[in-house]
Amino acid sequence: MQNIRTWVGGLVVVFGDLAIIAVCIFVLRSTHANSSTAAVILSSAFTAIVSMSSAYFGIRAASNVAQSAIPPKHNPDGTEKPE
Repeated sequence: MQNIRTWVGGLVVVFGDLAIIAVCIFVLRSTHANSSTAAVILSSAFTAIVSMSSAYFGIRAASNVAQSAIPPKHNPDGTEKPE
């Protein structure tokens, strides 16, 4: 279950980044932007990609730390630990 969450979260971030890049390319081609407008569009796209990717990795790291801080409820053989 944990591996599925990791892969799905990573894919959401990757596809979100690709969508931002696709929209950026579409806008740059359709508006025939000059260099200053292109710089604004590209820097905004870069900011969005970095923000989304950083948020994913930050949340993922915090989740991993929280999970490792909680002791497991089951023994390695699958039996439940006594409390």
